[in-house]
Amino acid sequence: MTPKVLEHLKTDEFAVKFGFISNPAAVRRLLLKSNEIADVRRALNQGEISEGSVRTFVNDLVKDFRSGEHFPHDSALSAIAVSLEYRATPFADEFINDLASLRIAELGHSVHIARECKKNRKHLSRTTTKYFILKSKPFEKNGLRFEEFIVPSNPGTLTKNYVVNDYQFGKAA
Repeated sequence: MTPKVLEHLKTDEFAVKFGFISNPAAVRRLLLKSNEIADVRRALNQGEISEGSVRTFVNDLVKDFRSGEHFPHDSALSAIAVSLEYRATPFADEFINDLASLRIAELGHSVHIARECKKNRKHLSRTTTKYFILKSKPFEKNGLRFEEFIVPSNPGTLTKNYVVNDYQFGKAA
């Protein structure tokens, strides 16, 4: 099942918001400011959705591709590219680079927006800080198995997460 935060990107309501602008750089900037992109980025950063679920979502979208017809989920692909723009992961690199390298007329804006994201990522690579997850050794207390780890959630913010008997929860560190 696809998470709601991703499903919303397929709606006509979402596509209409940005479909009237022809400049890919302007669409990218508007998407960056949108609540939908903020929701996807937050969900990815907090582990509510995984990159695997994003990959599955995109694979499901691509099933609707028909040669010679406008791709109905072009806005959703654009949104995913912008959502992944600031993620320093192999999946984000792969998605943005692969989409930006396509030469398919059916994918109107998404290819050009991915190229904008790719240009911006080159500028970020000089200033992006890489984070490591700090993890404690598992320990038991009162019959419960604990594991503590600290994960970067937003720039400058760390989230302290706990796994207790395989259930994960977190709070700001």
